[in-house]
Formats: sequence, C-alpha cells, structure tokens
Amino acid sequence: MKKLILVVAGFMLLAQLFVIPGVATAGSGDPTILTLPVSDITCNSAVFKADLVDVGNYTPYLVSFEYGTVPGTYPNSAPVGEISDPGVQQATVAGLAPGTLYYVRPKFMAPCPSRLPSIFYSSAAGVGIGFDRSGSMLNIIFDCPFYGSVVSFQTPDC
Repeated sequence: MKKLILVVAGFMLLAQLFVIPGVATAGSGDPTILTLPVSDITCNSAVFKADLVDVGNYTPYLVSFEYGTVPGTYPNSAPVGEISDPGVQQATVAGLAPGTLYYVRPKFMAPCPSRLPSIFYSSAAGVGIGFDRSGSMLNIIFDCPFYGSVVSFQTPDC
C-alpha cells in the first residue's frame, strides 16, 4: 500500500513537470493574458488590471493579482474571483506604502485534467488525494497557473 502511494505521488510529480502545460510558455490551448497598466495610483492604493483576451481550453479561472516590492517575489495577493469569459479583470488594492516601487502580475488559475490509463488507479490510494475515475481512465486534476507579464509602478510620497 505504501509503495503504491509513493508510486502515485511520484507519478503526480512527473505529470506536473512534463504533462501539464507550462506557465511561462504558450502552448496549444493556453489562455492569452494581457497585463494592463496600473491605474488610479495614490500614496496607499492602486487598481491592478489584466485582460483575458482568449480563454483557451481552460475554464473557469480563479483570478488574482500577485504583487510585492522585490522583482520576482510576490508575497501579496489581491483576489478578483472566478470567471469563465474573456474580458478585463481588476482589483483595487489598499494598504500600499507611500513612495514605494511595486511589481505586479495577474494570475489565472485553472483546473487542468490529465487522463491516465486506469492501471494507475487504486480505490484505496485514490481516497483523499483528488482522483476521479471516469470509465477506463483516471482523471487527475491539477491546478494550472497562467501568468500575465509583470508591470511595475510607484506610489507617490504623501
């Protein structure tokens, strides 16, 4: 039983590395995300915007904006909600520090199923780890994040 769980866990890791569409590169069916300039910037707030131009093959999306003060590090998140249609998404963020340079990127999270032969399925191992058996295939649902480009902005001194 432990070996089966380890095999399944190892396979899930491999599937995430090799089967699931990449985050940074556009693949067939990936969404098209256009990061828009930050607007309505004050000394402690701003409006983040992104346009989901094409939904691709993944819906619905759970949309948020990640931001921080160090390039490549985004410890803060501003949730928008769940969407299924193209269009501009935005979040008003308060509590920003005056006179600070910020980096922000939109994040669109979608479920990405990977279908595998049922030989990998075990009802005992499948309990509690997100497996859904459908016919003779095993559906493993991964969360696939898709990111827009990073934009920067600076809050004014107040």
